[in-house]
Amino acid sequence: ERITSLFLRVRRWGRPEAQRLERVLPVILNLYFPPRQVLNLVISEFCTTQNTHPELVATLFHNVFALLQARGFQTSLCDWAVLSMSSFVQRTPLALSITCLASLFVSVASDPLIRSLLLFIVDKAQMTLPLDPALLWLPIWHFILSESLPPSSRQMMASVLGSVRSTPYVELARLCSDLNADSTA
Repeated sequence: ERITSLFLRVRRWGRPEAQRLERVLPVILNLYFPPRQVLNLVISEFCTTQNTHPELVATLFHNVFALLQARGFQTSLCDWAVLSMSSFVQRTPLALSITCLASLFVSVASDPLIRSLLLFIVDKAQMTLPLDPALLWLPIWHFILSESLPPSSRQMMASVLGSVRSTPYVELARLCSDLNADSTA
């Protein structure tokens, strides 16, 4: 209940207050909650339509994932990324959906270079500029190729991406399907 009120404050407060809270909240969540509950809380907050500071929540999300990775939960994070994709691709407008999905895959990456892309994604979101599709494709491809996903996870990703009839998602779904076909051949 108290954590929910902290998330409400991030949504309602001005940017400086929300930024302060965004720095401390990942540590609080990781200290007092099991990883599964932390992921549920953060993903549901990230996917809410009432979020007035999506770029701050993206940073919070990124920091929570970093702490969970440091605790050895990379496999769980990968599973959660695949399972929660449908919530991210359904966001509207499309630019916000792409930003959220890119943030998800940048955050789940174990490679520091890919993780550093969050700065560009957040920057674009703050300026309300459309996100370059490469900033979406790069972390997703890195995720698919470097996290040794089983074919069932790749198929699920292709299915989720294919269910959205927007240009960047349709192309990604086709590429995921092609990758699945290549790996089974």
